[in-house]
Amino acid sequence: MRIEEEKRCNDGVLLEFSRRGYDETAALQEVLHARRLRGAISDVVLLLEHHPCITIGRNGGHDHLLADSGVLARNGVSIH
Repeated sequence: MRIEEEKRCNDGVLLEFSRRGYDETAALQEVLHARRLRGAISDVVLLLEHHPCITIGRNGGHDHLLADSGVLARNGVSIH
């Protein structure tokens, strides 16, 4: 994943990315979170925009969506 801009400050780092897929950025967040918990890196702020998507929470389901998944897919909206 190519970082568009990186800015460092005393308390951490700010990473700015171009538009990315949701899965790609979620995976990056998981990696950074694990490293932060181990104390391997300082605080990180990610600035990015991901492609259109709908995230369904733990208590949600596809039945909560008002649009058919096929309609969403045809319009470039992914479901996570």
